[in-house]
Amino acid sequence: MNEPYTSLSLPGYSDQPATPRLATPEQTAATVAAGRLEDCRVRFRAFLADAFHVLEPGTAFRDSWYLGAVAETATAILSGQLPRAVITQPPGTLKSTTWCVAFPAWGWIDFPQLRFLIGTHDMSNAGRDAGYCRKLVRSRWYQDGFKPKWGLSEDQDAKLFYQTTAGGHRLSVSTGGSTAGKKGHVLIVDDIHDAKKVYSKTQRDSDKEWFRLGFSDRMMN
Repeated sequence: MNEPYTSLSLPGYSDQPATPRLATPEQTAATVAAGRLEDCRVRFRAFLADAFHVLEPGTAFRDSWYLGAVAETATAILSGQLPRAVITQPPGTLKSTTWCVAFPAWGWIDFPQLRFLIGTHDMSNAGRDAGYCRKLVRSRWYQDGFKPKWGLSEDQDAKLFYQTTAGGHRLSVSTGGSTAGKKGHVLIVDDIHDAKKVYSKTQRDSDKEWFRLGFSDRMMN
């Protein structure tokens, strides 16, 4: 006659089905948030989308197919796979926000030593974009999310030229202005021509000459 089945009595053992431990809403939200921040760290498109609420509170971010191509280009530039790129975007497509604001802030997450040299014909816009980039880096979303071990240097924190404590910087120069002694790992030209003067061949030639002789050779090794 078979002996009746008896359960084992090992410490901590139970022959009853385990009750699944469900994560609390707070734990689930924290996991999702952490995953999204990691996505922002490695994917520029995600970073741009999530940073938009800091830059434009109350305005919805409108994604589009072309931003995927822009993000791939940004990633290739930062990784060194694409040393030079010409990107043409019409007004109202986040051109300056993408390249002059979000791109330096994104690059500094893992490479705070990067130096960005940014040229434009309109220094009022240069000041605007420099302020937005500083605002983004100092935001609670950026600081709490990415927890950078560096900050913006108090010794060099001017409107158009500020440094990270890791040796990086963001410096704006004007089209036709002096670039002597100014260099960067990443060079960006945003709106090299003044739209009011673009029909002047003399002015266009002057702008192109400045880029060729005064800006493009400012790349750091």
